Parts: sequence; C-alpha cells; structure tokens
Amino acid sequence: MQNLYRFFIHDTFEAKSADPREKAMRKVLCVCVGNQRRSPMMAALLKRELGPDFHVQSVGIGPSAYWGNPASKHSVTCLLERGIDIRDHSSRHIGSVILAEFTYIVCAGEAEQEEVFRRLNGNTTPIVQIANRHGGGIPDPDEKGALEDYKKCAALIEAEMRKAAALILL
Repeated sequence: MQNLYRFFIHDTFEAKSADPREKAMRKVLCVCVGNQRRSPMMAALLKRELGPDFHVQSVGIGPSAYWGNPASKHSVTCLLERGIDIRDHSSRHIGSVILAEFTYIVCAGEAEQEEVFRRLNGNTTPIVQIANRHGGGIPDPDEKGALEDYKKCAALIEAEMRKAAALILL
C-alpha cells in the first residue's frame, strides 16, 4: 500500500504568526449538502493543492450533516486511489462554523452558495465561489451511485480544486 497523506481537516490550525489576520487569511471552507460525498473530497484535494499553511474544512447545508456521518465509501475509495485518506472524516453542519472567519469558501453548487450568502447576511469578508460554475457545479454522485460515478466526480473535483487553489494562491 502506498504512503498515504492523511488530512486532518478538522484539526486546529496553528498560524506561523501571532497576527490573527494571518490566521483568518489561511482558512478555506468547502460546502456541499450532506458533507459525506463531495465536500470531503473537495477539502482533501484542495488541502493537497494549498499545502500545510492553509486550514481547509468542509461542511454540509443539509440535515444529514448534523449526524457526524463518515465520508461515503466510494469517496474514500476515490481518494485512497490518489493517496489521500479521509476515513476519519465526520460530517458537520454549516451552522457549526463561523463563516466570516474564512477567507475563501468553495461551494459544490448554487444551492450551497445561496445558503452561504444567506448565512453571511451581507458580510462580504469571504470570497465565495462555485466549483465548475459554468458546468452547473459539482454533480452529486448520489449515495447509491456506482463507483464509476464517484470516480468521474472525483476527477472533476480534482481539476476544479486545482483551479480554486490557483485563485486562492494569487
């Protein structure tokens, strides 16, 4: 088995500087509906692109995100194939984070973006974007979807997180 780069997406971020603005500048959030399929893959792949100086988290906007569910087995499989282990993932709801603390928020689709904007209530601090905006977002592979559907989703997420990282690192 190849060496796996483990991502501790929910660990506390430690800034290299005592300046609290620097800490906030390094926080990125990925958002989908249930925080079990797309956003865990988004966060892990984006973290790989951004490196250790960024704290990347994921949340969901739907009720199932409250339950502390693991990442879907096919999401885990797709990322293990890329050398990333998300087996320790536990779903979290968007209400468990303070959105204004993030500099960047990457959403899986328009519904997620609308919920983020609603919760921000006019606060324009985070830059909010939709991954694959012109393609309609990141399609949900469905809980009962085939592994092939997840592989296509993971490939799209990987490409879109490279694009997101390039913008974040500007």
